[in-house]
Amino acid sequence: MFGRWRRSSRLKSRDAGVRMRALESLQESEIAALQDDLLRLARDDEDDQVRVRALGLVADENEVVRLVDDERIGGAAADLLATRCLEDKRPPVANNAAILTACMRLASDEHVPFLLSVTYDVEALVDLALRSRNETRKLVLEHPALATERALAILEKTARGRDKSCYRYAKNRLETLRQTTARCQTLYDRIVEVDMSINKELKQHPNTADSVRAHRGKLAALASTRIDLCAALEQANSDLLAAGGQRGEYSAGDDPLAGVDLYIPDPANDPFKSLVKKLNDLAADMRSGVAVPEARNTRDSIASEWLTNADRFPPTADQHATFEEVSALFSAYEAAWIRAETLNWDDPPPTDPKDLKTWCQTWRKRLSKLDWPAGHTVPGFIEHQQQQLSNSLAGLKDTESARASKLELLHELARAVEAELADGQTKSATRDLKKIRDIASELAAGVALDSETENLINTLSTRLAQLTDWRKYATVPKRQVLISSMRELAENPLPPAEQAEQLKTLRREWQDLGRPAGSEEFALQREFDSLAEEAFKTCEAHYEVQKQLRADNLQARIDICEQIERYLAATDFEQADLKAAREILNAARQAWQTHHPCDRRALQPVEARFESLQKQLHDELKKRWGKNADARRELITRARSALDQDLESQIATIKTLQEEWRNCGALPRGQDQRLWKEFRQVCDQAFASRDAHFDEQRAEQTRLSQLLETAVSELVTASESECSLQEARRLNDAIDHAAQDSRMTAHQRKRRDDANRAIQQRQEETLRGQRLAQLEQWRQWDMSVSESEAAGTKFDSPDPVFDARASGAATPADWKRLALTAEIAADMPSPETDQSERMALQVEFMNTGRRTFSDKDLEQLLKDWCAAGPKDDIAAQLRDRFFAALRSNLNRGKKAPL
Repeated sequence: MFGRWRRSSRLKSRDAGVRMRALESLQESEIAALQDDLLRLARDDEDDQVRVRALGLVADENEVVRLVDDERIGGAAADLLATRCLEDKRPPVANNAAILTACMRLASDEHVPFLLSVTYDVEALVDLALRSRNETRKLVLEHPALATERALAILEKTARGRDKSCYRYAKNRLETLRQTTARCQTLYDRIVEVDMSINKELKQHPNTADSVRAHRGKLAALASTRIDLCAALEQANSDLLAAGGQRGEYSAGDDPLAGVDLYIPDPANDPFKSLVKKLNDLAADMRSGVAVPEARNTRDSIASEWLTNADRFPPTADQHATFEEVSALFSAYEAAWIRAETLNWDDPPPTDPKDLKTWCQTWRKRLSKLDWPAGHTVPGFIEHQQQQLSNSLAGLKDTESARASKLELLHELARAVEAELADGQTKSATRDLKKIRDIASELAAGVALDSETENLINTLSTRLAQLTDWRKYATVPKRQVLISSMRELAENPLPPAEQAEQLKTLRREWQDLGRPAGSEEFALQREFDSLAEEAFKTCEAHYEVQKQLRADNLQARIDICEQIERYLAATDFEQADLKAAREILNAARQAWQTHHPCDRRALQPVEARFESLQKQLHDELKKRWGKNADARRELITRARSALDQDLESQIATIKTLQEEWRNCGALPRGQDQRLWKEFRQVCDQAFASRDAHFDEQRAEQTRLSQLLETAVSELVTASESECSLQEARRLNDAIDHAAQDSRMTAHQRKRRDDANRAIQQRQEETLRGQRLAQLEQWRQWDMSVSESEAAGTKFDSPDPVFDARASGAATPADWKRLALTAEIAADMPSPETDQSERMALQVEFMNTGRRTFSDKDLEQLLKDWCAAGPKDDIAAQLRDRFFAALRSNLNRGKKAPL
């Protein structure tokens, strides 16, 4: 403990040497206890060596980091921390730049991988690269932080004049990066120009078939150009990323033609011709009275097909006008039909005149609002109601006319009664007043009489009564005359109808005389009645016939009730034909109305029975209709559920449900149409999805066809210019790849074959030219070598074949034999002087079995010519013949013997 105290005191000595020796003599156990003193010395001591020594003993690295910025010992502090980081292989403390620089400066090759993993400081990495060598430098230069343009620029600037290798590396990488960036920018600008052209074209809205084809042709060409540019930009981006650029810096952006239909229609396949015919047929069907559901199905199908084709191929003005005309016609027809369904067509006209007038007014208004399209066949139920209305109106008109006539007659009779009363003719006045009362009674049954007419009748009655009182004694002779007439009828009867009419006349005249007054007139009354009964016997048969008619009508109505009862008892309404049942219901009502008149009193229970049976039959129909409606609602629910299935299952389910719908049984027209409309909407959703799927498939097939056409066009374009075999193979591979998804047409196949032949011919011509040039080179070499041999000068061998001649070890050859062999191989004529030798040589070749000369034979022939020497004047003269024969072989399509 005392030793530690003494060292602590020495650390505070004014002598720097004492402080230094004290620091050097500190033991490990003392260093930890004296950290405060060591830190003080490191921060504040006047002697820099003492500070550096104390700094190396400070354990708290954060305190050492604070001293890195010290002007006097900052470098030592950085070196100390850098050494510790490299030894422990941990990142530089606090990421301090000075410490990092020290790490880079102090690092050996073994430390480089560690440093590269912990730093991205460009300047430090540049310094490390300049100090490194071989594999270590390569490792540093491959660091991602040195791949950017800024880092390469720093490396180039720093390495200039210091390190040629790093300078060339940075310069080459910068040039590649800038060129790639410029290429990306150029492609990006070109895509922007193409997009501007596309957007300009998309603003055009052609409205004729020719303009649509031209418009879509431009768009298709622009789309092909854009695809090529995008592919090139993608490759350039990849190259830019590999060169150190940033991915996504140059993006082609969204395709402005995404979702645009580029289908170019064929004018020979105008779909609207057949659709116009279907529209005209639909118009004819509607005029003939086809049901609206059937017309709606046809119209929806035509409209769907029309709109689908109109998006791709606009119709002509006349075709569009036909579509609009028939659509408007259908709308009016459907609206009238819907309005008709809301009316109760089972509403017969009432018998009461007052009710009948109201009924006529109601149905006249309803039928006028119905607004059935002109020129269209009216349905039977509407025509029936129109006929009922017409008949009822005619009846009302006749009734009004009859009422007016009766009123006129009433007033005429009133004037006559006034005249008769003025003349004192009570009998005729009484008769005419009776007619007036009868007419008034008939008129009052319809509409109440006006007060003027009633006052007129009352006034005439009063005057007649007054006159009767004066004339009552004058009636007896007249009554006796009437009794005589009645006796004549009783004794000599007329035909029944005439007899009845005459009886009515005599009774009316008797009654016109007024009521009997006194016993004498009552006796006359009894006698008149007795004779009248006797005369009436002749009419009883006639009235019996009328009675029988009423009885027969009553029985007919009873039979109708019994038929309905039997039908109800024998019919299982779960299986019954509802349409037939409803027809029976309507037929029973019509038959009921035809059997009249009937005895009203006897008819009452039968009528109640009929109404009860009608209600029972109608209730059975309603019950079945309810079940049928529930079944159809269930089909609608199942159809909605089917929309969640995959498309194929969805369509199959919908078609099955449609078949089930047809077998669901009948419903009233209004309810049937409402449910059908709801079911049809669900079905339309499914079929719309199917149509959209088919459209996508067609669009995809169009796209694939366009890709194939583009690939073929590229090959054709390449065949028209200089194109390497490698490029031709790439283009053919692209065609084969595109043909996997889209079938190649015969025209495309022919274009491809023609292009490949053109490329092959061009390549063969190029190769032939190259080989001819090489052959000429060999001839020049042979001439040059021969000249050197003749001059006896040294020369360098242009090819190993000439090595023997260059060394002076060559042997001569039979030059003429070689020339003749080349001419025989080329099938070229030889001079007349050499014909015998040529013939002998040919015989020799035939004897050895040589009929033709292969490429190897010609190659060996050339080597033999060039290897043999030295050549004399004869050889020089034969050289042209020899090489001319070899050129002839090349021109004939043989490979050059080179």
